[in-house]
Amino acid sequence: MKLRLYEEQGGVCPYSLTQMDISKLFDSGYADIDHIMPYSQSFDDTYKNKILVRTDENRQKGNRLPLDYLASINQKRHDDFVVWVNTSNLSLAKKQNLLREDIPEGFKERNLTDTKTISSFMYNYLRQNLKFSPFSTNRIRHVTAVNGAVTSMLRKRWGLNKSREDGDLHHAMDAAVVACVTQGNISMLSKLEKYYIKKENFYINRKTGEVIDKHFPQPYTYGGKHTFNNELEVRLSTDPQKLLRELNYPTYNYYNLEKIVPVFVSRMPNRKVSGAAHKETIKGIGENNSQIKKVPLSSLKLNKDGEIDKYYNPNSDRLLYEALKEQLLNGRIKEPFRKPKSNGTPGPLVKKVKIEEKSTINVLVHDKTGSADNGSMVRVDVFYVKNEGYYLVPIYVVDTIKDKLPNKAIVANKPYEEWRVMSDNDFKFSLYPNDLIYIKGKKPIKLKKVNEKSKKSSEIEKTDEYVYYKGTDISTGRVLVINHDNSYKTRIGVKTLPIIEKWQVDILGDISKVGFEIRQGFKRGD
Repeated sequence: MKLRLYEEQGGVCPYSLTQMDISKLFDSGYADIDHIMPYSQSFDDTYKNKILVRTDENRQKGNRLPLDYLASINQKRHDDFVVWVNTSNLSLAKKQNLLREDIPEGFKERNLTDTKTISSFMYNYLRQNLKFSPFSTNRIRHVTAVNGAVTSMLRKRWGLNKSREDGDLHHAMDAAVVACVTQGNISMLSKLEKYYIKKENFYINRKTGEVIDKHFPQPYTYGGKHTFNNELEVRLSTDPQKLLRELNYPTYNYYNLEKIVPVFVSRMPNRKVSGAAHKETIKGIGENNSQIKKVPLSSLKLNKDGEIDKYYNPNSDRLLYEALKEQLLNGRIKEPFRKPKSNGTPGPLVKKVKIEEKSTINVLVHDKTGSADNGSMVRVDVFYVKNEGYYLVPIYVVDTIKDKLPNKAIVANKPYEEWRVMSDNDFKFSLYPNDLIYIKGKKPIKLKKVNEKSKKSSEIEKTDEYVYYKGTDISTGRVLVINHDNSYKTRIGVKTLPIIEKWQVDILGDISKVGFEIRQGFKRGD
């Protein structure tokens, strides 16, 4: 964010109009990202309300608008700033924020409420169509659309730590926080941000010096012992039953612990046929439907026979071929490389030459005079051959308009011509991205942390696991899968698995095994 703002501003600090040193940009105490309209007064955390300034300028500006701050120094600083803003390349919205003389009435309230179309629609739909019992406390508002800034502030004040690198369960945490937000919470937040200075573990009233505890009261407690944040962390753990027993939660909430299971993230399978039918690069066609393409000289190498590997038609220009081969025999090709003439003098510059390689799966184009690599993979069809194991047949966008589905299954590290032909009788099921599968290995399956920067263990082992299918590597026959909350992933060869089953998951995370499945083609126009 700092670098993006630096480049947008041409490296200028808007408040001092001095050039900032990019080499010091990330040094502590050199530059800050400032909220143009103070966050405590606007609750606006969007990009248009952010500017990069020198740290000392940010400290002096404090809880004021830029024009108020600069006018308090002298009129020249104020006027020079206005000229810079008007002549800068900043967006119109950011310019308007920088030149505000006051914050419009109701601005904060609008930013405290989520005004996105879907939130606005659901807010009005629920408010108009659901009947609520009266509040015992005489509250009036039953439905509130809460802004993400409020969710973030309350989450922190209730002692909840959000970690995106630990997977997608932070969405469940936010949902629980939103469910507990009241207008009283929002009013208290607004009051604190406006009238109090935030310290380590407490707030100080700007005018009276009154000190109050930084932590908000929890949404609820059980006998003063078990709190909302404590219970939420337990329910988001991998073994909530065990923790609930150990912490001795009240029986009126958990009278049947056997029904308490870990949260399971539900993902919607992507069965949409989209993407390009083939890659943009058009290649030539050699014998046996091989592909001819140009490659840089640096990629050439000698094969075991001492010839240039995969070189296309060396007899078409023997002088060039022998000159390249001679340099490779001496170690590498020295560039720039010039094609030798028959008289021994250097000729034109050569940067690329043609090679011929066996094709895997390609699409014939230009009236079958050229070919291109296949485009997007729509799905993979899983087959099982007794005493041999599982096979995968990839289905691409181009296959969806053909009269017959392909039936060649991937053989690891082999060209398409050597792939195994499948019988429809051995078909098990089709997998689209985000389909749920159950896998069991002969030996423990290693899953790696999705975010390798985590300080926690970066690898776990599972003998079996429910995972979401993400894609297939046709060169190795391995599939990429993630665990339910996207915190761990692995690539695994299906031939080594004794069991692969297809499951389905509903929107609440309840799963069930898929029974018999018929191999489905595609309707024209899908």
